[in-house]
Amino acid sequence: MSASADLPLSLVICTYDRPDLVAQVLETVAQQDAPRDAYEVLVIDNASPRDIAGVVASFEGRVPGLRCIREEAVGLSHARNRGWHEARGEYVAYVDDDCKLPSEWVSIALGIASRIRPVMFGGPARAFYMTPKPRWFLDDYGSVEFAKAAGPLPGDVTLSGMNMVIRKDCLAMVGGFDPALGMTGMTMAYGEETALQQALREHVGGDCVYYDPALLVYHLVRPEKMSVWWIIRRRFLGGLYGFRCRTDDARPQAGRLGLFMKCVRIAVGFGLDVIRGALSRDRSRFPYVQNYIWEHASYRLERLGLTWGQLETCGR
Repeated sequence: MSASADLPLSLVICTYDRPDLVAQVLETVAQQDAPRDAYEVLVIDNASPRDIAGVVASFEGRVPGLRCIREEAVGLSHARNRGWHEARGEYVAYVDDDCKLPSEWVSIALGIASRIRPVMFGGPARAFYMTPKPRWFLDDYGSVEFAKAAGPLPGDVTLSGMNMVIRKDCLAMVGGFDPALGMTGMTMAYGEETALQQALREHVGGDCVYYDPALLVYHLVRPEKMSVWWIIRRRFLGGLYGFRCRTDDARPQAGRLGLFMKCVRIAVGFGLDVIRGALSRDRSRFPYVQNYIWEHASYRLERLGLTWGQLETCGR
């Protein structure tokens, strides 16, 4: 179905087997203060084992243009692509199923779309919790902010997929999201948002991604994310998928053995850094060793992920 000039916005929520969170985000959508004829809401059920359609049906009449669409190809990119293909709006907005939207979110998005007319735009996310958090865990760890003021983002900064809005014709122009990247079911993976924004910048211009701090969402920090093991894995995969999203054809200078030994050195360096943090960190800056790992030591693992990506491609 083609985008309609009469419908400015389609709000797409992709989900996999989280009916309770779908109900929570739809409750906040039902409380939006925007005109009901200005947007529609699509829930993309990505082959969930549990009943998502029944949860969505309970919001009929409260949420404008509400549809539940089942996408059998498992993977967040598949679900997001199904969303923009089904959308009738000129702009397609994506928010995660574990978000909550302030009542003015749709109104702010509509205002940015009509005033600025960006190719793509988004905003920050602030952490919220449904379980107790560890004493060492800071709200900043579960929040994202890309700039202090509204305006185009630099080319090396990419918006988060939990809070982004894209013109539908531009999604079609670059072919949407790469199904080889991103989450699949409960499997942790990244890169599809970065690859999309790289493609948009290449086709449209480096300043085509706009940011407005007023377009705020609240994002759930689940218990498994309040763990040093989660950030260790997150940093490694961030480096790995960052390499996989690169558009240049730079080849590593080292061979397989050299790259493997580099991975070993980075991993050993990380372990030694953790020990150093446990014994002699600045406790005024890092009260707990977990703070040291999260804010300092774990960044080594992005380089490990990047080098591992080079190792994967070596000799191809």
